[in-house]
Amino acid sequence: MPTVLRKNGYRFHFYSHESTEPAHIHVEKAGREAKFWLRPVQLASNDGFSVSELRTIGKLVQAHRLYLENRYIEFHGLRAAIVAKKVSVKNGLVHLWLADGSTHAFPVAYYPRLAEARPAALQKVKLRLSGKALRWEELDEDIWIGHAVTGKYPKAVSRLAAA
Repeated sequence: MPTVLRKNGYRFHFYSHESTEPAHIHVEKAGREAKFWLRPVQLASNDGFSVSELRTIGKLVQAHRLYLENRYIEFHGLRAAIVAKKVSVKNGLVHLWLADGSTHAFPVAYYPRLAEARPAALQKVKLRLSGKALRWEELDEDIWIGHAVTGKYPKAVSRLAAA
């Protein structure tokens, strides 16, 4: 049962060989455990948590849903692409509207070519590969949507973020 996230004393994990069920996460704390479906986020089962705690856990699951869903897909050897329907750049952030209805934003500073670009050049971003990638032709920069959403940034930035 790999732990994929720890937050506020809760341990978020999967059990092996559960890929026949819809994407979900198990949440454990002090001998209590709950299971939440990830699309849409809703309680699947509960063993010991109070209603108040379940609300708190549900909010945590919702806040980290994309991350948890991607870990579920990776853990169970499934494949699913993260697809963007719309993109814009504003105030130093790349904003993505994803096909699943969620949104994501990341700083242009995470990518060296974007960080050094003029604002006018940043605006010329295009969705490519059916929404799976971003392309700035003028900057010769390509970014996989899935990498940006799951935090797989260039190594220099990843090391800084971890510090």
